[in-house]
Amino acid sequence: MRLIVILLIITFSITSCQSQIGSEQKKTEKKLELKPPFSNQGEQEDYWAQELFKKEYDKKYYPKFLGKIITSESKIRFGKFKYIEFLDTNSKYQLIFEKGILHPEIFNTLTLKIGSLDELEFLSNNPQVKRFKFWLYQPNMMNPQVYLFELTNDEANENTTWNSFMENAKLTFVKNGWIVI
Repeated sequence: MRLIVILLIITFSITSCQSQIGSEQKKTEKKLELKPPFSNQGEQEDYWAQELFKKEYDKKYYPKFLGKIITSESKIRFGKFKYIEFLDTNSKYQLIFEKGILHPEIFNTLTLKIGSLDELEFLSNNPQVKRFKFWLYQPNMMNPQVYLFELTNDEANENTTWNSFMENAKLTFVKNGWIVI
């Protein structure tokens, strides 16, 4: 009887370990292509981003901001009158703005309020390309609008750090996507 119990325990332990290994591998795999149906709103929005890059992508080089850039904790000022305010964005991403890569002049406005900026890692297998989305809060609009953009660094490789990537990054795509409801 003890032998049977020990065999059952070993069998369940091995099966349990294998299922944990399989789930760990699934977490690290990149998404290949999203297709409906979706299990949540996040997957739906990732699909919209994927489709926008597929159907409306037009690579274009945007100039960096050349004036004086002053940084504070939640705002970056460009020159005397233009600024970007961050609402709930990871401070790591502020470097994109501090380097003058993305700035208010691109949007033909003096001020921008940006939130929910995230990298869309699943949309690029190339270490020289990083794609992002963020929410843009505009005056007199109730809901924010989602914008997508791409940064390219022709000198980057798999070992390039975030800061090094930003040193030579260029804005190569920016487009409004959809309104958050």
